[in-house]
Amino acid sequence: MTGRGAGIELFALGLSAVVGCASMQASTVALGGDSRPEQRGRSAVRNAPEAEAGARAEEAAVAEAEVAEVSAPRVADAPVGVPPELAFSLRPLAVGDVWSRLVDVDFAVVAQAPLQGQSSNVDVRVVSHQELRFEVLAVADGKVSSLGLRYVEATSKTEMMGQQRSETEPVSGNRYVVTLSLGKPSVAYAQGGKPSTEELNTVKDDAEEPDQNQLALKELAALAAAGKGDLSAPAAAALAGGDQNEIKLTLAKASLSKLSKSAQGASSAVLDVSFGLASTAKPGDAMKMEAQLNGTVTVGANPTRIQTMSVSGPITIAVPSPDGGRMDGTGKMKMEISYRY
Repeated sequence: MTGRGAGIELFALGLSAVVGCASMQASTVALGGDSRPEQRGRSAVRNAPEAEAGARAEEAAVAEAEVAEVSAPRVADAPVGVPPELAFSLRPLAVGDVWSRLVDVDFAVVAQAPLQGQSSNVDVRVVSHQELRFEVLAVADGKVSSLGLRYVEATSKTEMMGQQRSETEPVSGNRYVVTLSLGKPSVAYAQGGKPSTEELNTVKDDAEEPDQNQLALKELAALAAAGKGDLSAPAAAALAGGDQNEIKLTLAKASLSKLSKSAQGASSAVLDVSFGLASTAKPGDAMKMEAQLNGTVTVGANPTRIQTMSVSGPITIAVPSPDGGRMDGTGKMKMEISYRY
């Protein structure tokens, strides 16, 4: 799931945390500190009080400008049987469109880990937050051809056996420019230079989201005319974000469950969604993880765009332990996504 992709990447991060947990138990290394010293330098600059205040002021100013400039388009011809205020109006993305996506993931699992020859329960929790700013830089043939991505914040906190470790992800605080050509995105820092492989994987996945959203929303606009129905398999997969780096989408379903209008006059649709996720094992890799997430997606009517996604569900893991055995565990994953336009 691209931000949904971010959720999938954090799903993989949770898997890594459990594996690391077994290693730390075997070596008795205490959990703590930042394992990425090169990121501390970047995050120290980004988290300086003056810089943080300036960034927040800039975001607020941009948000106010967007609210002032954006107006709901007039619905000239509403579908038969659907009130005009509930008709969905989808417009192509245009140069200058900007929006933010916030992702919060809470991953908790209890694993049976070998400790000094005996099996012991180990509780692991990974809580992560990401705020990403999108900007359309160019379009071609109705699709985004160049996109600006600014990762305002991307952090995670791992808790295990009463100890904590906080990390700043490599993309945090960075700006990227993505050129999309023939399905092969090219990524560079906004100031020039090539990002690391880990950064490239994250940015490429997120860069696919705008066009994936448009595919899903186009079908939703048609379903709204009937007031009910299911998205096609490709559209539901697009809504989920599709396959990601080390995670495969095994199930994607989305059904229109409700059209409504709030007391303030805002119209929206609610989709019931189900997503299945599974880790993709590399050759010689015995780690496995599966999740079944269910929840809802809310979509504003005019203009038609995703507002929130809330999904949660059970997860199971099976990972090798340092002593050659295996750790099995169960838990729950929850993901909340919201957008600011």
